[in-house]
Amino acid sequence: DDFESEDLHVDKDVAPHGRVGFFIGPLKPGTYPFKAELHAATAHGQVVVVAGQ
Repeated sequence: DDFESEDLHVDKDVAPHGRVGFFIGPLKPGTYPFKAELHAATAHGQVVVVAGQ
């Protein structure tokens, strides 16, 4: 499948049952959605960034 997020500027191929790592920061506070291209209905989520203290 293909992990993608326009907001995070990420587009990575992921093998079945596989793992992939990548750098996504630094980010401004906010919510950044992501999804799998082929299984978007079940493989999705969000990265939530909060301001540091």
